[in-house]
Amino acid sequence: MKTMEIARLLTWKTMVLFIVLAVMCKSVAAQDLNTSKLDELLTYLEDRNEAMGSLAISKNGKLLYARSIGYRSVNNDKKIPADRDTKYRIWSITKIFTATMILQLIEEGNLKLETTLDQFFPRIANADSITILHMLNHKSGIHDFTDPGPENSSSPDSQTQARMVDLISMFKPDFRPGERFQYSNSNFLLLGYIVEKLDEVTYSAALRNRISSRIGLSDTYYGLDALRSIENKAFTYRLQEGQWIAVNEGDFSAPVPGGAGSIVSTPSDMVKFIESLFSGRLITENSLAQMTNISEFYGLGIHLVHSQSSAGFGHGGGYLGSYSNLAYYPQDRLAIAYCTNGQVYEMDKILYHVLQICYDKSYVLPFNRPSIQLSKNILQKYAGIYETPKFLLTVTMEGNHLTAQPAGQQKSTLAAFAENGFFTQEFNIEITFGSDKTGKTDSVFIRQGDRKMAGKKIK
Repeated sequence: MKTMEIARLLTWKTMVLFIVLAVMCKSVAAQDLNTSKLDELLTYLEDRNEAMGSLAISKNGKLLYARSIGYRSVNNDKKIPADRDTKYRIWSITKIFTATMILQLIEEGNLKLETTLDQFFPRIANADSITILHMLNHKSGIHDFTDPGPENSSSPDSQTQARMVDLISMFKPDFRPGERFQYSNSNFLLLGYIVEKLDEVTYSAALRNRISSRIGLSDTYYGLDALRSIENKAFTYRLQEGQWIAVNEGDFSAPVPGGAGSIVSTPSDMVKFIESLFSGRLITENSLAQMTNISEFYGLGIHLVHSQSSAGFGHGGGYLGSYSNLAYYPQDRLAIAYCTNGQVYEMDKILYHVLQICYDKSYVLPFNRPSIQLSKNILQKYAGIYETPKFLLTVTMEGNHLTAQPAGQQKSTLAAFAENGFFTQEFNIEITFGSDKTGKTDSVFIRQGDRKMAGKKIK
């Protein structure tokens, strides 16, 4: 995989439709997990070729649920199903592992958050004022090597540490260290190199010594050598005309993306890792407090997971067709990990339903909710733009149904349950339209669980 071919890889946050009305996590005992409803969700997706992947859920350190759907490999008519031991590329979730090892080195006295980058890589711009802290929380100003820009469009002839440091050293800084937040994979590639320098071993060996062997991760590996030796690994696909077609995500090599995104794992190992992280088995309570001290959405290699009443922490990642997500809710000691190697129904929506099932025993999956068909004349009168306290909502007539799209967010299909009442099949949000005395549509009411929002039609 050429360096320039991994632009946009390793995403770190996810978009959620109707974000201000997103997941309402009631503080409920999740040990009574409704596994049959989780099975219902995953079976629905698998039967319709909507997703392939694996899900794991743990609480209080105990694995409560693990299931895989779809295939890890598709070669013409030969299809090999995924199972709970199938390994996936977890991309930017690697950053939590890298940050954990950096904090361990700090605890051991081998490093400080105030240590400057020039002690390791003095040729990088502003290295004498960029600290380990700046790199952990993406405030270094170091340009992201996955987005080199037209001035640096040529790939290095190799992806060794020396050549990648040469490449990063050519970049002009995006801003002064500490000035602001800007996500950059270069930070964690370099942090991975620092782990190797201080431990005097490869990243793979450091991962094994510092994390995997300590907490018993049996299915977590690093880089190209691991993928060459692992048989039960997931290849990436996209659905085309009802068939899963292979997606070439390039050579997954150990040098790049390195400490920013080269770990391979299973959801079961992922939930074990993050539960161990938050229970004090990997770093101290003080280090964990530093890691989860959120500024501008991001802490140290970990970010805030949005919810209404139960704060969560985690990370997401992905590339051309494979995606992963890991989240932990300390208040309930609940961990959720999901990896996909093929999707039509987006990962964000799947995780929304999973979290609702975990916290709300009465939750009804929207595809099980009955709907009615309305005439085009009825539907057309609801089309327009509505102003709410949080966003502008555009309702559009498309074919025989309506769609709703908050400004800057994804479009969602609406299904009718009454002449003026609709729900989103993705997130189970109800939208009801109101009218004036003449019968002209003039308002909208949005409800998700106990949360409500009203708006007026402006166009």
